[in-house]
Amino acid sequence: MSQSFQQSLMAHDEWFYAVQARYMLETGDWITPQWGAGFNFDRTVGIQWLIALCFKLFGVHETSVRLPSALAYILSSVLTFRIGEIMLGQSIGFLAALIFSVTPIMVQYAGLGTQDSVLVAIELLAAWAFLEAQSSRRSSLLFLTGATFGWAFLIKGFMAIPAAIALLPALLFQSRREGSFRGSFRNPWFYLGFVIGLIPVSGWLYAATQQYGWLPIQTLVGKIFFLNNQEFHSAGPFYYFWNIPANAFPWAIPGILGAVLAWHNPKYKAALVPYRWLIFGFPIFLFVELNLFRTKTPYYPLQLLPWLAIFSAVTLDHCVAHYRKDWRSQLLGQISGVLTAFSSVLLVLSIAALFNWIPIEFDQVQSIAFVLATLAIGWLMPGLIWKRRAIVTRSELVTRWLGSVLLGPWLALNLVGITGLWGDYAAPITRTFQNPLLQNILAHDPIHFIGTQTLKESELQKTSLLLIFKTPILGRYFDTLAELPDHSYAWISPDIKAKKTDRQIIITERWRLIERP
Repeated sequence: MSQSFQQSLMAHDEWFYAVQARYMLETGDWITPQWGAGFNFDRTVGIQWLIALCFKLFGVHETSVRLPSALAYILSSVLTFRIGEIMLGQSIGFLAALIFSVTPIMVQYAGLGTQDSVLVAIELLAAWAFLEAQSSRRSSLLFLTGATFGWAFLIKGFMAIPAAIALLPALLFQSRREGSFRGSFRNPWFYLGFVIGLIPVSGWLYAATQQYGWLPIQTLVGKIFFLNNQEFHSAGPFYYFWNIPANAFPWAIPGILGAVLAWHNPKYKAALVPYRWLIFGFPIFLFVELNLFRTKTPYYPLQLLPWLAIFSAVTLDHCVAHYRKDWRSQLLGQISGVLTAFSSVLLVLSIAALFNWIPIEFDQVQSIAFVLATLAIGWLMPGLIWKRRAIVTRSELVTRWLGSVLLGPWLALNLVGITGLWGDYAAPITRTFQNPLLQNILAHDPIHFIGTQTLKESELQKTSLLLIFKTPILGRYFDTLAELPDHSYAWISPDIKAKKTDRQIIITERWRLIERP
């Protein structure tokens, strides 16, 4: 997907991982997750290692932070295609990959330097290797399935366990139905992969405990209890029932219909008999687990999106198959009519917002309206294509109609990136760092930080992380202004009062850069 030229990281996790990765690269300490003058073992270090490697190869900037997630998104799209192809055929696999690649929240997290896109890719790799081993009788591929358990833990810590539990029924029961295929839990390749996959995270934990005692393990385990008791993220039992449809718009409805078709329709039902524990069991078990966990976030369900895409592809395949079988069928026309009606209303509202005919008071309303207008125009196309069905072949109509259904989301999501709605999350600070005076100082002098350890306000904490990431030459960290050496520069937090003799150079998000003469 397209991105704007100006990029900035999103609070809080993206800044956190970027700063930790930078410290790993600059200090040579790849064991301790550092930030500023402190460290914290509440997360594992897989994504930080990947980001630090990108820093090493391509330099320290936002694109490097987000590169692992972008590559994981591409890999996930390919694996979604192959998983769909193995279970339901090439056309459904291809449609599923396209749908997955234009699912809104998946596209957003593909452009964020966080754990989630990489975790989805690892889980899909486990599912693909299991299916490929099952369908081709190449049991050595189970090595990959086993290894992904350790890799997922290295990326996401204990929050990788729900997906592992959801996959276990397929590994246990689906393998038993395959006759001569040696089930996963009786296959030495699976256990060899499991052991080797645990080596990186086990090595990291061993090195960390050698240096810090039991603190790393206590902190990791404690984070689970903290999250499960976190009032801020406790959104009630029905959170995912509306949040997933909103963030995966418009694929929730066709996804649910596709699941029903896959279970009842004889064509899909017969094809899925060998794979039921995976295609139905994994998303159902994982969805139940996520709902039982008290902390609920928009990004935990990213793990469900490839399966939602496959079920959505089943719905679209069923619709076009209905038309191919009977050219008099009006099903595609009825769907086109719904899209046309929805798009017409959306287009009118978007135009009204663009020209300020509707009093809407929030930032970037014009950019959002422009994106929605683009989506609306794209979804007018299926109706226009359907009206021209008399002058094209059925095969041409189906291809064009499917393409037009996907066109609107694809155009809109590209525009979201181009406008910076996704990708440029801290524009004021980014503009501050474009100041020529500030750039000259940053290029030649180390910048100290004062007050980062005493911050209580969340907004100030996240600003300090971004300043640390954006500052090229990092100095030392002081608790008080009195510790700042003469003839030096420092970012000071808003709760610290500068001396009259200190020269204030610039202010950004209440933080001040001062010079001590």
